[in-house]
Amino acid sequence: MNYSKELSTTAERQFAHSSHVSQLTKILARRAGYSQENIKLLMDAAALHDIGKQQLPLSVLNKNGYLTESEFMLIKTHAYIGSVALLKKARLMVLAAIIAEQHHEKLDGSGYAEIKNIHESAKLVAVADIFDALISERAYKKAWSPYKIMEYMEEKKDKELDADYIACLIQELDQILTMYELKYRL
Repeated sequence: MNYSKELSTTAERQFAHSSHVSQLTKILARRAGYSQENIKLLMDAAALHDIGKQQLPLSVLNKNGYLTESEFMLIKTHAYIGSVALLKKARLMVLAAIIAEQHHEKLDGSGYAEIKNIHESAKLVAVADIFDALISERAYKKAWSPYKIMEYMEEKKDKELDADYIACLIQELDQILTMYELKYRL
C-alpha cells in the first residue's frame, strides 16, 4: 500500500471517528440536560479525544490482525500524548486570551477596559502592535516614519507603554526595520 494513500485513509478514518464521537456526545449531552453552550464546548473537546494518535506510527495504527503486546502498549500511550499536546495548546490559548483582552491597556489605566494590572506579555505585545500599526500604511492614514514613531513611543513611555519594552524595540530597531525593508538609525 502506498504511504500517501495509507495516510489519507488513516486521516479520513480518524476524522470520521472523531466526527461521530462529537455528534454522539452532542446527542447524549442534550439528553442529559446540558446547556447549549456546554454542549458545543463538549462537542469540540470530544472531537479531539484521539489527537494523540497523530504521534503513533501508521504501521501500528493500520495493522491488520492482532497487535503484539508492545504495539498495544504503544497504542495505549495515545491518551497521555494527546493530553500533553492539548495542555500545551491550552497554555497557548490562555496566554492568547490574556493578550487579546489586554493589548490595548495602558499603564495609566486609560485603556479599553481600564485594567491596571496588565500582564507582562500584553505590555510587550502592545508595543509591537502600536509599532506595526504606526509604521504600516492603513486606509485611514499614511505610514509614519521610524523617527516619528520613536518620538511617539518616548512620549508614551511609562504613562501608557512599558519603558523596558520600548528600550527593547530601540535596541532591535535596525533588525525590525529590515523586516519592513526600511533603513534607519537613531
